Amino acid sequence: MASFIHTAIEAPPKTVKVLVDFYDEIEKKAFLSNPFSDRLKELPTTLEIPTADLCTYYLYYKRRDGIPGFSNHEDIAKKWHHALYEFDGQTTFVDGTVRLLQSQGTDGGVIEGIGESIGLAVPSDLHNLSNADWLRVPESNRKKTLDFWHPWTASDGRRFVQVENKGSGPVDGDYKSSSISKHKASIKAKKSEATDDEKKSSILYGTIGVISEQGIARCWLVDPPPNVPDDPLRFQIIARIEFTARLVSFIAGRSTLASALQTRLAALKALTSISELDGIPIRKGNGEPFSSEVFDFGRDHNPWLAGKSVVHDKPVGGQLIPVDRSGIFFFGLREELVASAVLQSFDLARTLSFEPAITDELIDCVVPSGRFRNSFERLYNIPTQERFESGGYVRFQMASRLIQSTAGLVFGVLEVPESWQLPSGELFPK
Repeated sequence: MASFIHTAIEAPPKTVKVLVDFYDEIEKKAFLSNPFSDRLKELPTTLEIPTADLCTYYLYYKRRDGIPGFSNHEDIAKKWHHALYEFDGQTTFVDGTVRLLQSQGTDGGVIEGIGESIGLAVPSDLHNLSNADWLRVPESNRKKTLDFWHPWTASDGRRFVQVENKGSGPVDGDYKSSSISKHKASIKAKKSEATDDEKKSSILYGTIGVISEQGIARCWLVDPPPNVPDDPLRFQIIARIEFTARLVSFIAGRSTLASALQTRLAALKALTSISELDGIPIRKGNGEPFSSEVFDFGRDHNPWLAGKSVVHDKPVGGQLIPVDRSGIFFFGLREELVASAVLQSFDLARTLSFEPAITDELIDCVVPSGRFRNSFERLYNIPTQERFESGGYVRFQMASRLIQSTAGLVFGVLEVPESWQLPSGELFPK
């Protein structure tokens, strides 16, 4: 019997198969000439991409600096549950992969978005990266490139990995349609200048992710020109710390931890050599250390999560966001990320990763009393016997199917019992 993330939305499989190959022999030769191409010698190969990561990469493409409603994690988190519905009626998970239900009439944005998310998931798998590693890097003044060439950039600590990705569909066997050929030409047309040393410190990917009605999802690799930053190890560590800082700021933007993390992040970005701050824990304004404890069955949740919603028996905590009368969105993180941010161990920051999972959990919901009155009571009639109020917080329990990414991001929709739903509930009450 199928399980559901939310009303009428069937939970996806744990992984999605993607066939990865070079676009043609010319691109194969270009890639294999790179000193960092060991994994690429295995191509063509079929990768099993965690569905949670694929979903996360799909949703990250909604984030755009300077675009109202999509410029930061808090704005986009309020809309992330929409992605669960975007796939419904457009695609299906079958035979271990993702396919179009029907090519004709399928929303082009969904096709491109899934193709582009495949284009980030594949290099992530090849280089043991996660969604915490990827940043958009603007062009420097020295590099005279086309305005729209702002590749996704990550680092594994030794070299940069850059991706310019495209999404397309459908495909018939090995046949590449005109739209796919145009994507390839667009990637190859980017103009850039790079020194020999820069080329040696990076590997560049142009990816074309394709889904269709039949067969396995595909990713073709194209070798584009580079746009390389400076030190790969410095870049990776700052990207990881910035990822955690953004999650912390969304969950509790006014907390002392959020403020301390932003201060440390600014210091790291200002330093050419960041090694002197390696292992120097961040502290509160009074000089006291933050707690780096992580929940287990003999220890409570990290004190920073006091007053926040937590998974009952796992080291996960976060924020609840009312969606509509039938659902509440949970947006959280693994407590190990908090501990890593506190300790500022660069080795821990760059190696910390989690098993992707989709699991059923019991959530101890905690909402400030004022917010509960202003937002939750406009949508939900939670029986008094199912909740209690103390210390300025309303507490109750709900079950949910949660998705966990390799970077430690945890999210899902809590399905509100019909008996709790108010008929007049508004979508996203203000």
